[in-house]
Amino acid sequence: MEVLDLSAGWDSLAKFDIVIRRLKRLGLHSNNLLFCPANWQQIGTLGFEKQDEEDEHACLQCATETDIHDKRAERNMALEICEFTQPALIVFKRSMLEKLDEYRYLPLLDVPLQEAALIIFLLTSDDF
Repeated sequence: MEVLDLSAGWDSLAKFDIVIRRLKRLGLHSNNLLFCPANWQQIGTLGFEKQDEEDEHACLQCATETDIHDKRAERNMALEICEFTQPALIVFKRSMLEKLDEYRYLPLLDVPLQEAALIIFLLTSDDF
């Protein structure tokens, strides 16, 4: 877990790029990553959440770096990251998760969710 100040970013994508630069400095960056925006309170569950009470299958809402930078994407995940009061970003290894649809993922059957998580950033900024 790491605390990362995003105050130098002038918009949501610039703030996300600060995360990418930090991953590169730590030697953790790859094309096999998924990014899951969360509130600090969701860290205990690693961002795992149910869509509604009738949904028996909880899931992760994640996007790839390419998806986040895609201006034509259906969701603006970079903005979603910044909209939390106490934002966090959980970074997962994509190879350990199964894709359900465009943004929903589940851990593979034999993979504990804790092993799929690479790093958690607690994000701070003058904007939050």
